[in-house]
Amino acid sequence: MALVELGVLTQEEMDRTIVTDYSPQRVGFSPDGVAYELATINGVLNLGVDPLTLIELVKESFLRNGGILLEQHAFQQAQVYDDGVVVTSQRRTGGAAAARGAGGAAAFDQDESDAGVVNVRGKLMLDAMGNFSPVMRQARGYAKPQVNVVAPPPSSRLPASPKSSTPIS
Repeated sequence: MALVELGVLTQEEMDRTIVTDYSPQRVGFSPDGVAYELATINGVLNLGVDPLTLIELVKESFLRNGGILLEQHAFQQAQVYDDGVVVTSQRRTGGAAAARGAGGAAAFDQDESDAGVVNVRGKLMLDAMGNFSPVMRQARGYAKPQVNVVAPPPSSRLPASPKSSTPIS
């Protein structure tokens, strides 16, 4: 598993996150976009993990290895340079409710005060909050997104009866 191979988690920690293990399973492939062929696979997409445990263990590893986590801070801006990035955030008072959710109005308040402002410098910044994150909002010049994509889950497009069932080792 990549998190273990990269040294983010130990095998014991990874094992603590796994709550279900199921194999084999059947998946559908459509080379032409019309006809689906079902296959039986083992060891792929076969684990269910407890996301709270996984996130907590990865967070602990991140902090142990010198990472910085700023809770109750709202993104202000990111400045990208050739050799890294500087992320500016501001401490929010009033607890989680003050932030009003990811990308909520509090994330964009224009507080001119320097109280609680934090600059973090690094080589890499990851934004995993999607189209409505403050980072994407800055990248778009604070314009609203022009397109959002909604797609049905792949399982809703599978045919009622499979054409074939070929085991994959």
